[in-house]
Amino acid sequence: MPPVDLGHALAGLAFLVGPETVPPLDGSHDSFVQLGQLGDRGLFVSTFSGKTPWERHHADELLLVLDGEANLVVLSDGNEQPARLSKGRFLVVPEHTWHRFETPGIQILGLTPQPTETCPNDRLPTE
Repeated sequence: MPPVDLGHALAGLAFLVGPETVPPLDGSHDSFVQLGQLGDRGLFVSTFSGKTPWERHHADELLLVLDGEANLVVLSDGNEQPARLSKGRFLVVPEHTWHRFETPGIQILGLTPQPTETCPNDRLPTE
């Protein structure tokens, strides 16, 4: 894989505005782009606001905030537990853990296992 100019990739992104919106996981929206691949994980950057649907992955996911701030809400034993993220902070979401973002605006880089499982609408996942 050739070197990636992260500044160039971010400059080309559109800002997706919520509420309750999320960049399409198939990369069809210009607020979300895949920069590369590492095994079964995609290296993605995105910029958006609002509340994302619940999602989970079959392996750990690394999330790094490039700009902005967000609550990353993790579902643990049926309870929502927010983790505050801001520029320069990162977090690893453990495998099979349901999570979602609530943000006024964020640029994020993720090393995300594929495929991503999502829970439709704004309901709590049951499993």
